[in-house]
Amino acid sequence: RPHATDRIHDTDIDDSVENLNMLVAEDLEVNRKVLEAICTPLGIQLTMAENGAEAIDILSQQSFDAVLMDLRMPVMDGLEATRRIRAGEAGDDARRIPIIALTANAMREHVEESLGAGADAHLAKPVSRSALIYTLAVHTGRRDIEKLDSASGGMA
Repeated sequence: RPHATDRIHDTDIDDSVENLNMLVAEDLEVNRKVLEAICTPLGIQLTMAENGAEAIDILSQQSFDAVLMDLRMPVMDGLEATRRIRAGEAGDDARRIPIIALTANAMREHVEESLGAGADAHLAKPVSRSALIYTLAVHTGRRDIEKLDSASGGMA
């Protein structure tokens, strides 16, 4: 079944995420490649981390517009990393950064668990281009949610 955001054919939405600088915490190379394939043509700059601990370290040294956080990673999983970012371990500025949880687990309890840890949104893998763009546009403040809501047929 098509996703509601698949009906959005507004190049403004693509343009709204151009030049975003994002941190991606993802341990699997194939998933990092998928995100690069979606983001690079849109002008989104990606910095990769292979686990939550590495993501916190990078985030404490650099500024980003958003974090894409896989929830199941070795060393430190995304839930723990999200909790620690929200607690200020990556610095005060990073406490409020939009964090979008990425996981193959899309069941309600997994969504609630990621949001409870402090994620702003939850996307199921495989991530669709339109869902990722929509979520980034809304959570980075690059697009007005009411405008997107009418374009997506009430999804927001």
